[in-house]
Amino acid sequence: MKNLGPFSIYEPEKDTPEEVLARSSNILFIKDENENDWYEVQKTFNKNTLKVVFDKRGIIYSSSYDASSLWPINAFIAEVLADNIPDTFTTPIKGLDWQFNGEKIVPRIYTSEQLKIQAQNEKDVRLNLAAKEIAPLKDAVELDIATPVELELLRTWMLYRVMLSRVDPGTAPDIDWPQPPQ
Repeated sequence: MKNLGPFSIYEPEKDTPEEVLARSSNILFIKDENENDWYEVQKTFNKNTLKVVFDKRGIIYSSSYDASSLWPINAFIAEVLADNIPDTFTTPIKGLDWQFNGEKIVPRIYTSEQLKIQAQNEKDVRLNLAAKEIAPLKDAVELDIATPVELELLRTWMLYRVMLSRVDPGTAPDIDWPQPPQ
């Protein structure tokens, strides 16, 4: 199984017609530290293996069975056998929740600081959603045109927002998030 990288930009020394055309079209060339040109080496990958692009920490950024659809600039690329791919791994990947450990794909292990940052971001998103829901309901109250349903919705959204404000991101990943009103 191939495991190459990191790839970085370079200027080809040869002047084949293809390279001259590519340079005039602003096409980038990348190679790894063993001088493997990406356009050439991608042809040597097994068509039946999953290819993953990952950083020096092993965090997977993209994946495909077609190497030509990937661009491992400032990154590594490796082939992964089917037995080393978890059933829950999907391609294209969603988020940065997977790592390549040199042989197989494993769930990413986050530091406590990373978990805290993720929880704070999630809290901010939820608080923003609550604020968007509350604003027109408050307007209706201030204009004295709120219906009984709107008054109850306002109360439940405000209660939800208060409960969210009490969430401590430092307790991630063990957070019992309050549920938004339906």
